[in-house]
Amino acid sequence: MAIQLKDSSVSIKNLDPSIITILPEIQSVFDFFGAHTVITSGNEQSAHHMSGSLHYEGKALDLRDRTIHPAHRKLAAEMLRFKLGPDYDIVLESDHIHLEFDPKVKP
Repeated sequence: MAIQLKDSSVSIKNLDPSIITILPEIQSVFDFFGAHTVITSGNEQSAHHMSGSLHYEGKALDLRDRTIHPAHRKLAAEMLRFKLGPDYDIVLESDHIHLEFDPKVKP
């Protein structure tokens, strides 16, 4: 299944390469669960994210997870953590999965 955007308000223009390169990995996790991959927030400037959010730098995505069976949401987040490694934070929110590129060792 292809990655979709929630609607036309979601922007993925000028995403950081750290996010672009992991899209196939994200897709593979959602495919494993037979779920649709839907990006609900990218780097749109009009969204209401916290000050300093990595969304504004193009280094974060929010993913709809309601197409993953509720019993498998935690496992899906763990699979993303494993596949993407320690430079990516995966946060299982109440209504989506937040994913961001946030290396702990800065160059």
